[in-house]
Amino acid sequence: MTRQNNNGLLRWRTTTRTTATLFSFSCLCALLIPSGVVVSGFGILSSSSDIQIVGLPGGGPQSLPLSYVQRFQRWSMEKGEEEGDDNEMTLKKLKGLDSDDDDGFVNPTSTTELWWPSDIEDLEVRPTLDVLVQSGIPVYASGGLHVRVPPKAAADGMEWRNYGMNSQPLARQWTTFGFAVEPEFRVETFLGSILQNDDNNVDDNEGKAKWTALKSSTADDMKQTLGSFAEFLSSVDEDSPLSSGFHVISIPTVPEWSDLPQKSSSPFALVALATAEPDAKELLTMDSDLVAMTATSILAVQVSQIEAGAKSEYITDTYKPLYL
Repeated sequence: MTRQNNNGLLRWRTTTRTTATLFSFSCLCALLIPSGVVVSGFGILSSSSDIQIVGLPGGGPQSLPLSYVQRFQRWSMEKGEEEGDDNEMTLKKLKGLDSDDDDGFVNPTSTTELWWPSDIEDLEVRPTLDVLVQSGIPVYASGGLHVRVPPKAAADGMEWRNYGMNSQPLARQWTTFGFAVEPEFRVETFLGSILQNDDNNVDDNEGKAKWTALKSSTADDMKQTLGSFAEFLSSVDEDSPLSSGFHVISIPTVPEWSDLPQKSSSPFALVALATAEPDAKELLTMDSDLVAMTATSILAVQVSQIEAGAKSEYITDTYKPLYL
């Protein structure tokens, strides 16, 4: 069983009596600098951090500023890890989004970048269904990604989710929750790299993106995910934090984690598409307006190496266990 950073734990479970678990993560400070700007060649990446909502009645998209959405509390809904918890779902609160309860953590949410400190050897990801809940009611859905520093890569041998700024990506294009119940709706994830020529091989595709599929969910996986989410939501009562305000809940669509490729001086792209279209990979090269017409959700971030966390002059006691 993976050890967790359990400082200040609260837990909500799908039982008749709701209990709560505040899942504490550690993070890197705010003043690390990424390696560069958005790389050309990844057409699906955007320099705008604001969020677009598609699939609305009338056909036109709506926009929300990221500065507004960053105030929404984010949660992870996962199976319990304690003995006897196999059939219970647990809400784990992501630290850094509540200014009254952040314990020195920074906000990890980004719609454009994922930062990878150079002294973290491994990062792992898995696809999620992210649901925006307003006062206990699901409103919008998007493809998402859990990102973690696995225990083997952390100095303290523990799992870390919020390891600093730009460590937990969020989709920049959401769709309506009603679209998530379409029969073929699922989340597919991809890695993008820029093709380069070597001295002995000239290729007309130089500078273009090459996309490789990561672990993705099927339509059947999504049905099970939605079933678990519906069961959990039915247990929400007036004492639950979900009963008021806005919340983003991330539900893993598959349990397995995938390794990101080893760090490189060249940034690469990480994409999660939540769609009912038959060929998700084709959407990666389509015009953004055409993709919006399909009501597809897009999470697309550039993965960039940043300076070592252990060498940062701003590192504090909150996250020293990860790096030192």
